[in-house]
Amino acid sequence: MLENKAPLWLSWETHRRSTNLARRLEADLLALDFTQYSRIVRYLLSAVRTVGALLERRPVVVIAQNPSIALCALLALLKPMLSFRYVIDAHNHALDVTENSGTSGQVARWIFSVADLIIVTNPIAAQRVHGTPVAVLPDPISVIELPDNSHTVLQNFGLSQKKYMMLICSFDPDEPVSAVIEAVMGIEENERPVLCISGKRSKAKDELLAMESSWVIFLDYVENDTYEALIAHAQLLIDLTDYDDGLVCGFSESVAVGVPILLSDNLVSRATFGENALYTKNSAASIRTSIESFLSGKDGSLPEAAQRRSNFELRWNRWYEQCNSLIHNEASE
Repeated sequence: MLENKAPLWLSWETHRRSTNLARRLEADLLALDFTQYSRIVRYLLSAVRTVGALLERRPVVVIAQNPSIALCALLALLKPMLSFRYVIDAHNHALDVTENSGTSGQVARWIFSVADLIIVTNPIAAQRVHGTPVAVLPDPISVIELPDNSHTVLQNFGLSQKKYMMLICSFDPDEPVSAVIEAVMGIEENERPVLCISGKRSKAKDELLAMESSWVIFLDYVENDTYEALIAHAQLLIDLTDYDDGLVCGFSESVAVGVPILLSDNLVSRATFGENALYTKNSAASIRTSIESFLSGKDGSLPEAAQRRSNFELRWNRWYEQCNSLIHNEASE
């Protein structure tokens, strides 16, 4: 059977980073999303489909989304038998697991040792990878085509006549959601925009949901076109993390739709996104000050939308060329 020269990108969930990077790296994406089933059934179905795809396609290079320690462990076991080059796209949480002292840490370190290349989102994260070649590649600018029914989407959420901001989150422990809510509620009512919060309500703690009001809307899970319509019509996007070396995915979405974004003020974000974003410390007071400064127009440092896109595309292309070269050099050995 002929080997497939195009990299095969495997993911056991639907994930925007995987979708966008697979497209830019000209990889065939196989995103297996069986979230309607229990964990055991989901893993079994995903494993069977994964093995079947590898046997059918015989890729030279396999790229795996991590976190999914089950997917990455399976590929580490199959690599010697199927003789593919193994690349892992490691998110920040995946790096955290490698530093654990328990069984999960041992497994994660073994997976990384088997891999031929680790992709991380930023240079500081790259310093945490030892013994395996590493490449830096942040999220590319998302491809977003707004649906024709955007106005209907806003009407459905009662937002068609309101100014609102969008907090992009998934209710992970590193996200200061309560501080953002406190900051928004501290703004004078006649100046205060509505705060819409993305992410599944089932993942939010009860104390957060208790803060819901006419000013704070928990959107719950929404379809992708609905989500894109909501971020495209927001005044401001907010995407914060307590991780010092963590990059958030919201920036690439903000540039795609031309909406300014407020990020956590850390070295990694400033080094990666530069002057193309607004920054804040993660305290409620700092977040409020940053939002008020944006709303009043006092923060005039942000370039126009088209310039933000051009600036970041130039930065990203340099990382892409280095990463893509490493991937294909591996494949040609």
